[in-house]
Amino acid sequence: MKHLRIDSGKGQYSIDGTVWTDLDKLGKDDLFKLIDLALADNFEMDSYVKEQIPNPAHEVIYRNLSTKLTELLGKRDRFRDESQQLFREALMKYQG
Repeated sequence: MKHLRIDSGKGQYSIDGTVWTDLDKLGKDDLFKLIDLALADNFEMDSYVKEQIPNPAHEVIYRNLSTKLTELLGKRDRFRDESQQLFREALMKYQG
């Protein structure tokens, strides 16, 4: 499901895939939701193309957000494995 897109020269995000909000209205809670969604298996976003976003604020936000989410997607499996290992170690420590 797509959660980050470029539409009509603006960067937009969606938590549910149907309601789209301009990136300049992105708050902390929705940012954390996007990160959680990116850690799931079904996260999609439009590729960053500077010329498609003439609005300077949207361009900067989209560029930075898409770069960070792309990095996270690339490290998603490693991040999951490390998180599970940390949880497993803590569980063993407190069960023992």
